[in-house]
Amino acid sequence: MDGLGGGDCYILVPHVITVIAIVIVLW
Repeated sequence: MDGLGGGDCYILVPHVITVIAIVIVLW
């Protein structure tokens, strides 16, 4: 129940870092 919300946040954080890394590489 509580782990579900925390898991969502944990998945989003690395995803944002990956997107930023891709933008830097393409830039």
